[in-house]
Amino acid sequence: MSYRKKILLIDNDLTLCNQIKAWLEKFNYQVIAVSDGEMGLQKFRKDPPDLIITEVLLPKLDGLFVCKTVREASSMPILVVTSVENIADKVLALELGANEYLVKPISLKELEVRLRKNFQRHRTSVSPTKPILRLNNQVIDLNTQEILKEGKNIKLTTTETLLLELLIRNAGNTLAREAILISVWGYTPERYVDYRLVDVHISRLRAKIEDNPSSPDLILTVRGRGYMFNQY
Repeated sequence: MSYRKKILLIDNDLTLCNQIKAWLEKFNYQVIAVSDGEMGLQKFRKDPPDLIITEVLLPKLDGLFVCKTVREASSMPILVVTSVENIADKVLALELGANEYLVKPISLKELEVRLRKNFQRHRTSVSPTKPILRLNNQVIDLNTQEILKEGKNIKLTTTETLLLELLIRNAGNTLAREAILISVWGYTPERYVDYRLVDVHISRLRAKIEDNPSSPDLILTVRGRGYMFNQY
């Protein structure tokens, strides 16, 4: 018998939860539904799922806090499916670790497709065949998500690791911010402000790997085009 992927659904809309649960079970997913953020995190810690779907507006603990807490402990896909149509919340959710931000109402067929695509990307991202680089005074290990620099271990987040790996594998080539958003977050930008997500993570990466983040040697800005990892 094939393994059933477990989905943790966090939403206090009982009708919607029942609809999503019934639909996804047709595709052999196991769906555990809870109605508030606190209960959602308890379920996550006690019996980790393979993917989380969460609303932003939740009793006790909101969905943004759920995203942040889960992402600090796991690289599992997180989909925000919410009634909050707000670009600031959308950018914040993606910055905090959400892989998707979808505004209700959403087609159940589209939701299943997005689940499948996120599982495929996640399976690729956890592949053990990631490069280990020795650059100047540091060792970058994308398998352990760490940088060893001047005797110190600097931890990378999962998103930072995916972003850095993308840049490294395309060293010497300019990557547009739109291409980075699609490759790392699986997200096609809808407004110019969406690109801020890439800029914020580039800045955080530079703070960790550059000797002088304000004058970077490794992650270069190609004005008007995007970013490039310097050839090594």
